[in-house]
Amino acid sequence: MSANVLNTHQAAKALREAGVGESQAEAIVNTMNDGIGENLATRGDLNLLRQDLKLMEQRLTICLGGLMIAMSSLVIAVVEVL
Repeated sequence: MSANVLNTHQAAKALREAGVGESQAEAIVNTMNDGIGENLATRGDLNLLRQDLKLMEQRLTICLGGLMIAMSSLVIAVVEVL
């Protein structure tokens, strides 16, 4: 989904006023707008990222909890042997 964040009419007008030809100004503005729109993170993209981060946090918590249990068991086993 491409978001239009550039006022293309205003940008083309500014380029024309700076001495750039009309067709060149339109081509420059359209290229800039296409590049910006394709690389811009949308609110939906950020929400997906937030969900992914929450899932990773849950998985990491479970893994670290398991590691703590394993290390505790190892310490208990070593203490009993000694």
